[in-house]
Amino acid sequence: MNLIKWLGTAGVIVATILRAFGYHTEDMIVGFMGTALWAYASYVERDRALLTCNIFILAVLLYGIFV
Repeated sequence: MNLIKWLGTAGVIVATILRAFGYHTEDMIVGFMGTALWAYASYVERDRALLTCNIFILAVLLYGIFV
């Protein structure tokens, strides 16, 4: 589980860097992957607050990717 958290963290960090350099579409895709990993980890660990936050972020990113 620790590996999944670190991969999710790396994805969110890379997405933030992409956003800073103007790669908005790539940022949303990488951010979605990192957030999905965190959502999975929070689901497995039954952390409702973290899961709620990540589900909300996933929904916003999906909207941004497809609209």
